[in-house]
Amino acid sequence: MNSETPRMAMIDPQSATGAAKDLLAKTKAQLGRTPNLYRAMANAPAALDGYLSFRNALQSGVLTKEMRERIALLTAEDNGCEYCVSAHMFRGEKIGMSHADLADTRGARSEDPRIAAGLAFVRGV
Repeated sequence: MNSETPRMAMIDPQSATGAAKDLLAKTKAQLGRTPNLYRAMANAPAALDGYLSFRNALQSGVLTKEMRERIALLTAEDNGCEYCVSAHMFRGEKIGMSHADLADTRGARSEDPRIAAGLAFVRGV
């Protein structure tokens, strides 16, 4: 980002109003905190609502929360997004993943053959 690139304002959950306030509260309820991505999307409540709905729908799928987090972490790693890696490492720890599991995930490795196959698929995509 250069000095001429405008920055998206982050909506403060404490001073938010209307739909943005409700959606940021929903975010905190789902995640336990309000990440910057969500605070930026609150500038367009319809976008944040859609993102939260999409995230919620994915959670009712067949993948475990650990596997969903592994996919997010590996994707962040492969995209080279340090912010996202940090966020997903934090999230992985919060849901009980070990440091070894998180490190293996960043390298698309696992001793569990099903997890290893899933991570290989993610890396291939």
